Amino acid sequence: MHFYVYAGTSALVLIGLSWWRKYQVKHSHLPLPPGPPNLPLLGSVLSLDNPTRPWLTFNSWRSTYGWGNILHANLRTTTHLLILQVT
Repeated sequence: MHFYVYAGTSALVLIGLSWWRKYQVKHSHLPLPPGPPNLPLLGSVLSLDNPTRPWLTFNSWRSTYGWGNILHANLRTTTHLLILQVT
């Protein structure tokens, strides 16, 4: 019985913290350029095709999400502003 109480409380706290963080980020800064969808705590890490060569994925994101040559990605808990070179 105690396990379910702890698990339920932990789940509610995590959901509340992720909502609060999303609300704070959305309302306290200027808007970011478009980017891939994010998961809580992981960001866009699972969207990377090849984690050892992320620039290849970034170039493919340019055509999908890009705002010209600028896009953003949340990789784990850090937001990155990507400025891609025109080739």
